[in-house]
Amino acid sequence: MTDEIRVGQVGFTFIITFKNAVTGAVINVSTASTKKITFRKASGTAMTKTASFTTDGSDGKIQWTTTLEAELSESGDWTMQGKVVMAGATYRTSMIIFRVAANLAEES
Repeated sequence: MTDEIRVGQVGFTFIITFKNAVTGAVINVSTASTKKITFRKASGTAMTKTASFTTDGSDGKIQWTTTLEAELSESGDWTMQGKVVMAGATYRTSMIIFRVAANLAEES
């Protein structure tokens, strides 16, 4: 068994960590006024979701959890990127590629 992400999966939590591109040190994002994760589906369509802190933001992490089957609507390779706005500056993570697996068709 694997922890695959599946089409239509509800309750899956995506977590992104902001790090300094040069040093690799975690960036404290606790003062962020905006927290978002943008997803690019396998078809190229984008969707942006409002994220929350995993803890208090001092660990550099934000998260978003699926709540509707339609959110993970297609199988294939997806890309996600985090964005926060702090003190007038915008920070983005590297792009992260992940796979959404298809489900077997059910018999009627």
